Amino acid sequence: KQWYQRRVRAYTDPWIERIRRSHLNDMENILPFIGLLLLSVASGVLPSPVVLCRVFLTARVVHTISYLTGAPQPLRALSWAIGLLCNVYLSWLLLSGVQ
Repeated sequence: KQWYQRRVRAYTDPWIERIRRSHLNDMENILPFIGLLLLSVASGVLPSPVVLCRVFLTARVVHTISYLTGAPQPLRALSWAIGLLCNVYLSWLLLSGVQ
């Protein structure tokens, strides 16, 4: 079989599948944040990223915990939106060149 024809491993345990989806969601959100953060600091548009990093980290931890525990949806959606807003803010800083 070719590399693109390999079967995706399907787990039958719902807990393992929830952990896998949570991990994939974290990677889809954390990696762009790290890239945007490094670009922002290197270009000088964000000289001190400490507060933004704390907000993003808190949002992602809350999102992951709420995802794994099955907490009510408003909490998970809000924590995801806060992390997304951090990425949007970094993108805006980079594109506008605000200092």
